[in-house]
Amino acid sequence: MFNVGNGKRAEDNPFKNKLVRQAFQYALDRNAINDVAGGGIFEPAQQPFPPASPYHSDKFPVTKRDVTKAKELLKQAGFDRVKAELVFGNNTTTSSIAEIVQAMASEAGFDLSLRPTE
Repeated sequence: MFNVGNGKRAEDNPFKNKLVRQAFQYALDRNAINDVAGGGIFEPAQQPFPPASPYHSDKFPVTKRDVTKAKELLKQAGFDRVKAELVFGNNTTTSSIAEIVQAMASEAGFDLSLRPTE
């Protein structure tokens, strides 16, 4: 998964708002994603470097899922629901992760359309 919301697409992107980005963090249960899509063999993280990396920082702990808080943050940001496109590499694992993220995010106020790429 990667960010393709640059240039003109970024001008009216709701994710420019820090509260929306925080809400999205609270929408996800990384442990559940790992258990379902990763067979529980990974250690969830929310930074570019995995926990086993020497570049991983303990200053950024994994956010625990809190749908109520996610909805509150969206409301503070002026949104009832946020529509976005989730672009991901098309393989079995990333497709599974994207579908799980889509379902979790929906409960918190995000309407994600999935776009697999080759």
